[in-house]
Amino acid sequence: TTAGAAKDPAPEGGHHHLMIAGAARGELLYENHCTVCHESTVHIRANRKAKSVTDIRGWAARWAGQLKLNWTSDDIDDVAEFLAKRYYKCSDKTEKC
Repeated sequence: TTAGAAKDPAPEGGHHHLMIAGAARGELLYENHCTVCHESTVHIRANRKAKSVTDIRGWAARWAGQLKLNWTSDDIDDVAEFLAKRYYKCSDKTEKC
């Protein structure tokens, strides 16, 4: 290494994504990959397809697969958490939105 070079800020194990947790990371993934094809209005329309956190996660997994994003289970959980809180207003105490 070069003298004075900045140290890698990643936590032990080198997982940079651990530095940004949960819904915040989900928002970044969503903004970078999902808004290319649709706007957020898809989540607030009256006849939206997702009615639960499980539904939201299923749709996130489906589209991640369709788009060949190679998202991990944690990535999908983070996006689902972001969507559940931001658009679907799901309660932490219940599965339904």
